[in-house]
Amino acid sequence: MRGEGFDKQTPTTRLLPLLSDGGVEETTGAQIFMSLPIHGVLLHMMYRSVFLALFPLVQGLSQVSVVNRCKFSVFLASVQRDVSPIMQLGPGKTYQETYRPVVNGTGVSIKIASNSRIGEETDGGRSSAIFNVSPITQLEYSYVPEGVPDLFYDISAINDVHRRQFCQYGYELHTTSSSCDSVVCPPRCDAFCPSVYNLPDDNWATRGCKSNFGLELVLCSSNSGVA
Repeated sequence: MRGEGFDKQTPTTRLLPLLSDGGVEETTGAQIFMSLPIHGVLLHMMYRSVFLALFPLVQGLSQVSVVNRCKFSVFLASVQRDVSPIMQLGPGKTYQETYRPVVNGTGVSIKIASNSRIGEETDGGRSSAIFNVSPITQLEYSYVPEGVPDLFYDISAINDVHRRQFCQYGYELHTTSSSCDSVVCPPRCDAFCPSVYNLPDDNWATRGCKSNFGLELVLCSSNSGVA
């Protein structure tokens, strides 16, 4: 991880502690109460195969995608309780994963860096070290099967820096449902994007939707950055 500041999570990826009556407290970012029984939370902590055997995934559970329309490669890691290997996403390529349920109150953060030094390093440990200190854009989501809605999502630029890594090209996060909010950051480097987390308390940046709709983040969404 990138030190103390890098570990800070927005409410989308950090659900609040359980209440004594078996539910969870209000989700700060979404301002919505969710009923999440204790036994349901404990099951999320088990191995995925056991969870699927006891509680099959909701019909129509969808995916989150990262589409790289930049002229350069980006590097990403999907992080929940554990950190996945760093993946290189070349120009025109797409990364996808099926929504993963919260584990012990923690959602998923797909961390994205554009630092070309990561790809130039042949030593895996050093490339990870470079990734961890690079500017990071985070696509965050929490899939809570018992929640209504059951999917919360946001973009966080808290661990990015000014000038931000995609400010020249823009990026957009859309869902496959017109009833769910999009996040659009047009190309602009002289101001912060108002639609994302720039500070840890920007909780209005969290959106809610249903998990049968997909999420798609398009990097370099402007014409100037299309691969």
